[in-house]
Amino acid sequence: MSREPDLFERGLCRTGDEFEAADAADLAVWLWTLLARGESGRAYNVGSEEAVTIRELADAVAHAARSVGRSPIVSIAREADPSAPPTRYVPSTRRAREELGLRAHITLDDALTRTLGWLAERNGLVEHVPV
Repeated sequence: MSREPDLFERGLCRTGDEFEAADAADLAVWLWTLLARGESGRAYNVGSEEAVTIRELADAVAHAARSVGRSPIVSIAREADPSAPPTRYVPSTRRAREELGLRAHITLDDALTRTLGWLAERNGLVEHVPV
């Protein structure tokens, strides 16, 4: 049985690409606020404006895993093509901040530590974090 190639294998996601990473609790607050106070028909971006690369995210996960007694190894499955410009998927949340007073309350490091602590209590953690 063959499997679908992942984002890295298809070349859609590289270690130098930047993404946003927002905590689910922050996003829930944002979505409820948009539902209750957002202007009907007006677009609002949600998420974090803090850019994080895939490598930085993997390193942050490994760091957070140490808080629950694990020592994962982060390895690079494939280096980014240096000739290709990095992709950036980071929303501007200015409108949500200015019009609705929304902001991220939970840092990436805190979100990862909380999530991995929850997972450790229930399932254990993965020893290897492939990137």
